[in-house]
Amino acid sequence: MVADFLGRASYLTGRPADGGLETPIGPVEFDKLVTSGDRPSEPLEVLLRPDDIAVMPRSADDADGWIVNRKFNGPTVRYRIELENGTVLESRHSHEEWLEPGTPVAVTISASHKLPTFESARE
Repeated sequence: MVADFLGRASYLTGRPADGGLETPIGPVEFDKLVTSGDRPSEPLEVLLRPDDIAVMPRSADDADGWIVNRKFNGPTVRYRIELENGTVLESRHSHEEWLEPGTPVAVTISASHKLPTFESARE
């Protein structure tokens, strides 16, 4: 899901686990999240802007997903990534990095700020 009313952003579902949320791209520690206060017991949606997400080419066996679309935006390139579970995220990178659609990638959260979370409507 892409949230345009909050600016260009995607949601990544995470389930509570030891010390954080377990997501399709790995764990996210609670101290990197903005939550309602209490440690959640139900899944949360982590709001990620394209600048919060980094991708690196990987072999298909080591990838979290693959590039499904690429759009040149002057000094940046916006990549749309589909994860193994079907979640779609967007990532913005320097125009100097050029990945072809179909490229398998590892996806990481590169944000230096806390990430907003919302109650999950998905299970």
